[in-house]
Amino acid sequence: MGDMTSVCPFYSGLGPSIFLVDDEPRVRDGLKNLLCSLGCSISGEAGSIREALAHDGLVGSGLVLLDLVLGGENGIDLIAQLRQRGLPVLVCSWHGESHSIRRVLNAGANGYVTKREVANNLADGIQSVLSGLPYLSPHAAAALDMAPLNAGRI
Repeated sequence: MGDMTSVCPFYSGLGPSIFLVDDEPRVRDGLKNLLCSLGCSISGEAGSIREALAHDGLVGSGLVLLDLVLGGENGIDLIAQLRQRGLPVLVCSWHGESHSIRRVLNAGANGYVTKREVANNLADGIQSVLSGLPYLSPHAAAALDMAPLNAGRI
């Protein structure tokens, strides 16, 4: 990856360092623009689990922003590996169903924001997770509130 200032006009190296994992290049580009406008630095990006784990930028990241659907792979399979490396994980996905959100949280993710709400809630999610607090976007929280609770962890 080249000089980040060419990708992110707001790149300063001073904001939170975010690593993006999403299989859609256009979505990654949109997220990079949004993150840069929030003052974040982009430490790297990947479109698959294998690519993410092999990327040098993952090591210096403050947070991983992870999609659930990665082509034929499931982002949930990456959460435990990222958490074992001490990396906080904020999931950003179109899936807003309670069972998907529960699976993500049970897998160890620190937060969940739906892509439909990303423009208005990503900054809060990042701030919460980087502060050590869990985060659910309003839609994700409402989905869990409306769903019957299953036995086990939520």
